[in-house]
Amino acid sequence: MKRPLIHTPLILLLLMCCTATVAQRDKAELKRLKAELDSCRTALVAQQQQDSALIDSLRNELQALSAFRDEFVKDKLLKSSPDLTLPCSQADDASLASFLHRLNPFRSDSLVDSTAISVERYRQLCQEYNQQTAPLNSPYDKSLAKGAFDRLLTMEKQEDISTAQAIEFHHTAVVLSKYMHCVRIIQDIIKTIDQQLEPYLSSTSADTQTFCIELVNNIVNKIKTNEQADNPRYKYIDEIPYLAQRYNAYLNCMTSTPLNMPAEVQAAKNDLLNIKID
Repeated sequence: MKRPLIHTPLILLLLMCCTATVAQRDKAELKRLKAELDSCRTALVAQQQQDSALIDSLRNELQALSAFRDEFVKDKLLKSSPDLTLPCSQADDASLASFLHRLNPFRSDSLVDSTAISVERYRQLCQEYNQQTAPLNSPYDKSLAKGAFDRLLTMEKQEDISTAQAIEFHHTAVVLSKYMHCVRIIQDIIKTIDQQLEPYLSSTSADTQTFCIELVNNIVNKIKTNEQADNPRYKYIDEIPYLAQRYNAYLNCMTSTPLNMPAEVQAAKNDLLNIKID
């Protein structure tokens, strides 16, 4: 049986209808998608504005916190400022340098800068004081001791130092002036002990050892008493590090085992005897 034929114009009409329907549907879909896109864009812009406002707010808060932190640190530093009236012998150079380093970020502040200048001046003063005490840590040198003595007396007269510092400068100058006399006292003690103990050096008797200890004590005490009655200088020995270290090692040995001197004590004794004071 034959199919009925559909006329071509009818087919074309159907195709046109279908095409028009699809086009209308696509157009509506595009319109919907465009509306969604516009909505998303609007929402994104709004979100970006909110985020930007939040970031600005956080930045302002951080700046305020940073300023507060700087003020807190600065105030804490100023309150922990070292005591600049202390004698220089009590100053710690490393601590002063560290304090100045921590002040540096805040030196645009006039109060901080003023504090830093004062600490720097004190540090320089103490460094010079330490330089002037150097002769006390080495064998006696008349020229060095005299130069340090004169400089300390000049430093003592400075107007921008504390009373404690002036007293220390003067006292250290006095110690320097006693260095030569202390060397002479020590050398006299050593030579006298050597002379008095010479007859007993070959003895190994415990009684002889005890007798020699008494002999040493008597010699030292007699010289100390004479010094104290006249112009007391023996007491300055302990304030001269080069002498004190060696003399105390020698004296401890001579008041405990005078007939058995270790090599290191013999070396200390030789150092003391070899100091030139003329």
